[in-house]
Amino acid sequence: FEWLGAAGLLLLGWLLDIYFLSALALLPFLSGLALLKRKQVIEALEGAADDSAEPSPNARTTAVIHAIDQSDKRYRPLEKKARDIIEILSMLRLKPAGPAVAGTFLALYIGLFVVPPVALVAAFPKLTYVLERLTTDWEAEQQAAYDRAVAMPIPQLVREAADATRRLNQSLDPKLSRDLLQPPADDDAITTAERRLAISIDGDYRQFLKTGNGFLELGTASHVTRYLLFPVQRVERFAKTLSPAYVRIRQVSRTPDKPLQVTLYGTSIDGKETVETFEPAKLGHMLLIGNRYSEEYLLLEPGPDSEHPGRVLSIHEEPGGFTGRYYNSLREFLADELSQLQV
Repeated sequence: FEWLGAAGLLLLGWLLDIYFLSALALLPFLSGLALLKRKQVIEALEGAADDSAEPSPNARTTAVIHAIDQSDKRYRPLEKKARDIIEILSMLRLKPAGPAVAGTFLALYIGLFVVPPVALVAAFPKLTYVLERLTTDWEAEQQAAYDRAVAMPIPQLVREAADATRRLNQSLDPKLSRDLLQPPADDDAITTAERRLAISIDGDYRQFLKTGNGFLELGTASHVTRYLLFPVQRVERFAKTLSPAYVRIRQVSRTPDKPLQVTLYGTSIDGKETVETFEPAKLGHMLLIGNRYSEEYLLLEPGPDSEHPGRVLSIHEEPGGFTGRYYNSLREFLADELSQLQV
């Protein structure tokens, strides 16, 4: 039974790549060896007692002790060895386990150490297939949701993202039922912002503002105003935020004298995964249009003089600079938000 358990643990550890289980199999294996040696000692004692010519059990026990003492000096001192052997001989008078007890122990070991590994081996190909299908189906479903979202007109995309966020809010807390999309910005508000920032607001961002002048963040309670996308009146150049951000980054940076840098991950317009690195100073001219979870800056590259006009960056501070993801347009950012809410 011990060796059966050791084999089961060894097989289970190998199948699951949990080497601790395989190493644990050494314990029942050594226990089985010890039981085997004990069995051999008992059989030898039984044989010596049967061969003894002494009439009484105590006399036979004494004869056995002396015989073993003469053949194996490792059992000295004699008194200690006598106690050990008498204890072993007393076991011989116990009634042997019946078939019912032996069958119970055998069923227990088979159920614990044989059935699970065998079932795992038999089901392993199917489990792998199911896990692959689940992963593939989830990725395909999210990609399909993103493709549907990115093809929507900006007003529809913004409203559906707001509705999906509100529904998720209500599922978290029935009190969070407020409309997260703010009333549209009028032309005067947009014109004032253009004059203040010395830019021209057009494209996806202008359509967003004409649909809703601000988008509250997921989980925003009724008495809190926390924006994912700011009203146009709150939009500023990121240069105003860079200086205090530099101070915070330098305080936690392990190498404060090393130049800071920005690391961006994303998918280019032609569908290639890319990584970009550049100096944080290039962020200064961008527009801070929102915050995600109060930790990430949402930046918009204004056109037409920018290298990537209309691109949206989602970045956060970390030791050594900023890191995050870029989206080729505000449409892609909103489509990504909506697809994650739906899937």
